[in-house]
Amino acid sequence: MAAVMLNDDLLTVLVTYLSIRDALAYGATCSFLRPPSIRHAVRDVTLDSADAVAKFSAFMLSKPSERLPHLRRLSVKSGTAKSSQGLFTALPPLAGLVLRAFKLEHLSLQCAELLLSIEPLLSYAITDHPQLTSLEISTTGEHTQTVLLKMRCAPALRHLALLERIYIPQAAPSGKIDLPPLPCLETLVLDGLKVLPPRATLRMLVPALRELRVSNVKFRDPDPSSGAWWPDKLAYLKGDIPSLASLRIQRPVRSLEVD
Repeated sequence: MAAVMLNDDLLTVLVTYLSIRDALAYGATCSFLRPPSIRHAVRDVTLDSADAVAKFSAFMLSKPSERLPHLRRLSVKSGTAKSSQGLFTALPPLAGLVLRAFKLEHLSLQCAELLLSIEPLLSYAITDHPQLTSLEISTTGEHTQTVLLKMRCAPALRHLALLERIYIPQAAPSGKIDLPPLPCLETLVLDGLKVLPPRATLRMLVPALRELRVSNVKFRDPDPSSGAWWPDKLAYLKGDIPSLASLRIQRPVRSLEVD
């Protein structure tokens, strides 16, 4: 059967079995295959240079109504920050992309504190985004703290990862990270942070927490009273021994994994 006789739904399914490179090559063979190929290619995107960020943002914003609704996951890696000149050029269109990608569900931003300090519109794009359910921020500080506390998507957020893997910026002024109320948050990842959310706030702020992952961290806040901070639904705990020891596990968990 000729491919031209297949309907769009079936073509879309076929494209999902291809790599992004093959899907775009497949779409280049004829005009009617191009839309499903582009939809597949832009669904889950990882960018690791300022040039890639600028080009992808321009591509998506050139036909926003056709392309932006299909972007679900966007990861901006640390390579983006290696070119200072290119970075200043790439961040404004990236901010516009995040702001207008209303169906974006997952955003991962490495060197976040640096990027947010350079481009205020990116901070606004994240805080004003209504649909994010998963957020990963690498490097924390004053600007990331502000974004966390003002997130419009906080009531619906289900996954939050705060990491300190790339470089260590100036710590948050308070010496701790304050979280907003996250009533639907199920997974919290804390990796390499020098300042941490106070344990006493977790039960109130993340009542639905089921999975907690801690690595390369040390909780220094005063120990809450026994059982006072432990989220009732917490069932999975993972981390290295020093991090888990400083966490001071207060109740049995269904699953404990030690790195």
